[in-house]
Amino acid sequence: MMRIKMTIGIVKCIVFAIAVSILHGVIGHLNRKRTSVSGKMQSDAQYVVTLPSALKYVYMAMFLLGIALFFIFLAFTVSGNESVTMGHLYFALVFATIGLLVMLWVSRWSVVVTGASMEIHGLLHKKPNYPCRILAKWKSAKRTP
Repeated sequence: MMRIKMTIGIVKCIVFAIAVSILHGVIGHLNRKRTSVSGKMQSDAQYVVTLPSALKYVYMAMFLLGIALFFIFLAFTVSGNESVTMGHLYFALVFATIGLLVMLWVSRWSVVVTGASMEIHGLLHKKPNYPCRILAKWKSAKRTP
C-alpha cells in the first residue's frame, strides 16, 4: 500500500515537472517575440525601461537546477534508495517553481515611456497610466522646501 502511494506521488511530481518545463518554453517564446516588437520603439521620446537581464538568467539557472535536482532525486527514488523521500522531490519542484515565477515577473515588468505618458507593466495588475504633466507637477512639488 505504501509503495502505491509513493508511485502515485512520483507520477504527480513528474506531471508537474513536465508542465512547468512546458510553461518555461512558452514563456521563453513569448519573451523573444515581445523583445523583437519592443526593440523597434526605442527613441528619445519613446523608450522602455526593464529590469536587468542578468536577474532573469540567475532565476532561469535556479529553475534549471531545480528541474535537474528533481530528476536526480527521482532516479534515486526509483532505484530504491530509502534515504531519498518525497520531500526531496517536492523541494526540487518548489525550488524550480520559484525560479520560474520570478523569471516570469522579471520578463513581464517594464515601464513604457511615451512622449505624453508613462505606463507601468506588472505581472498581475492592470497597467496604471500616468500623464507626464502629473509627473512634472509631482517632481516640482517635491523640490520645493
